Amino acid sequence: MEYRLKIANEILPVQCQPEVQGQFTLSMGGRQVVVAAQRISSHQMALTIDGRRVMVYTSGRAEAKEVFINGRTYTISDADLVPQRRAKSSASAAPADIAPPMPAVVIKILVAQGERIAKGQALIVVAAMKMETTLSAPYAGVVAKIHVREGDKVAARQILMDIEKDSEHGST
Repeated sequence: MEYRLKIANEILPVQCQPEVQGQFTLSMGGRQVVVAAQRISSHQMALTIDGRRVMVYTSGRAEAKEVFINGRTYTISDADLVPQRRAKSSASAAPADIAPPMPAVVIKILVAQGERIAKGQALIVVAAMKMETTLSAPYAGVVAKIHVREGDKVAARQILMDIEKDSEHGST
């Protein structure tokens, strides 16, 4: 398969050739690497690239993903889909992720998996640079999955929790 990925302001042609399950050959910029991918959660993957293991964290909406690899964050999108998506209404934009803005330590998890939550409800407390930040629910719903435990060190924009959004407009 061939893609045109937009990374920052540069468009790069990328070819991806599936090999065996979970493994593929990636060609980009004249370089070819063998990649084995293992999904850990909806926002975290373990990649083995030419024998080197790398953890990858993602966040963002379908039209642009923030990808955190080896201490660097990249904004990646499909260059062929960007113009189509810009034409859509911003009302259909995906809600915010439950993720810290910078590397942090999880201090306290305030909700449990399966718990019904209200928009604006405090969900998780993280600490970075001796300051605590409380991450709140962007919408009402149910806590579908908690990806971290108290005391875990987390990356900037790493998804800490998944929330299934209530489909009813008047839900709390």
